[in-house]
Amino acid sequence: MEHVLLNTHKLNEPWLFSFLYEYLNEDKKVLYFILDGYSSFSDDYRSIEDIYQKGSKDYDELVMPLLTYKINQKNISFLFRNENSLEKLKEVKDKYDVLILYGNNEIYFLEKEYEELLKDYKGLVIGINEGSNIQFEEYYRFDEDTSSYEGLGLLKGFVVDISYKKDEIHLENIIRLLEEKYDEIVCLPDSSGGFYISEGYIELLGEAFILKDDNMDELYEELETLRRW
Repeated sequence: MEHVLLNTHKLNEPWLFSFLYEYLNEDKKVLYFILDGYSSFSDDYRSIEDIYQKGSKDYDELVMPLLTYKINQKNISFLFRNENSLEKLKEVKDKYDVLILYGNNEIYFLEKEYEELLKDYKGLVIGINEGSNIQFEEYYRFDEDTSSYEGLGLLKGFVVDISYKKDEIHLENIIRLLEEKYDEIVCLPDSSGGFYISEGYIELLGEAFILKDDNMDELYEELETLRRW
């Protein structure tokens, strides 16, 4: 399985377009799986389905970048997480060349049945925001506390800081995990960041970078500098 993990839905950004044009073109079919589901409601009490209805602002924000790749709009579909989405995804996933897991809000639980369903998917899986985090065996929100969250387990052996900032809480959490649990952490800055991974091969995109044990002295120095200020 091939994965591209991102912290932006702007898939036509110049730093990303040059990579994705190989996977996104006029012959491709794309399925957006919106993970903010189970009858979630926004502040104005619209359902998720209403928020992303065709022609809405939120729909256009997700679809318009794909049109840059000359994908026909009729080949872009949406599936919303609800009590029927597991069976629906099982039915339709192999009809699409690209599956985009999109989560714009915090996701605390996704049934493990999705893991088995996605493991044999042959196309490209693009994760956006929480749709990136949820693909790991466990993941962290580096701008919050030190809690870990259970993911799908499609990716293992490392974690990603999906919205890296050089501040105290991010650096403290990164140092702790490098010392206690992981050999490397992929960091995706807010400005631009993503990476491609397939069968252990990783290609960094945009301003993404990897932190390892070798960076520990540098991380401690940066943390002490921030604390002094």
